[in-house]
Amino acid sequence: MTCPPENWVAIVSKRGDPHALMAASALAKMGCVNHVIWSDQLADAGSFSWELGCGWLAVADSNGADLRLEGRGTIWWRRGARQSNADHRSKAGILTSRNSAAALAGGMLCLPHVRVVDDPFLVSRAENKLIQLQAASEAGLRMPATLVSSNPSEIAGFAARLGGGIVAKTLRHLPKMALESVVIGTEELAD
Repeated sequence: MTCPPENWVAIVSKRGDPHALMAASALAKMGCVNHVIWSDQLADAGSFSWELGCGWLAVADSNGADLRLEGRGTIWWRRGARQSNADHRSKAGILTSRNSAAALAGGMLCLPHVRVVDDPFLVSRAENKLIQLQAASEAGLRMPATLVSSNPSEIAGFAARLGGGIVAKTLRHLPKMALESVVIGTEELAD
């Protein structure tokens, strides 16, 4: 196996992702210039910069080294973060945390001559449970009756139409929580 013809490979993931680290190690053994970027640590690193029309992106790698990504390269968007683990006590910290991962995704996709593996916006769309359910239904797969709602009367009416209890599921993986399915009986729906 040979190194891609590009000048660099950037692997974007959440801190400590063993697959990102193994891929970086394998690329290094092949002589490839590669960088691991922790998407959930951007705000903490304080080194992200992108300027409209300039064709480059500055960001810190997993070791804290400043990178300037430009020219030909490949980005493997393995795991993006919804927000970083930055200081959430100040308005600036909250703003930086919520925007840093989106800025990285957008900035990387704006780099000219860069190949993106697993486009973060397409991955986010593919991970959306509602889109998955609709696609499965349109493909002719048998699907259980499904309601996504935060309206208690809609939920109670849905359960009544089904004749009793329902199964509640999370739509998205939440950090440090397993994806769960919970059976909720009619008596619990009354609460």
